Amino acid sequence: MPVDILAALQANTRAVAAPTTPTRHIHMSALSRGPLTQFLAWLRTVDTALADGQGRNQTAYRIAARALEAMPLADVQEVVAAWNGANNPPLSDRELAACVNSAAGIRAGRAAA
Repeated sequence: MPVDILAALQANTRAVAAPTTPTRHIHMSALSRGPLTQFLAWLRTVDTALADGQGRNQTAYRIAARALEAMPLADVQEVVAAWNGANNPPLSDRELAACVNSAAGIRAGRAAA
């Protein structure tokens, strides 16, 4: 995971666990710097280490929706998974995928309209 995204995840006072799956390199040359910079600044404000009942699903969806403005879906999944690693307990893979897919589906619907 790129250092700047990991740093944004760790900017909160709570630690974020590393993703459990192998990380991929985000191809920064393919990204627009403006949206990525805005996303990273916003990501530093997101709560981490959430417990059950503290809005884990809603926060995962919000991260995915904002990240989709700045990076490809595969990279969004990686960022959301890294954020999720610090939750206690983390969302299941199925729940996390549902949040990301929902955000991606809504974004695709807006683009088609």
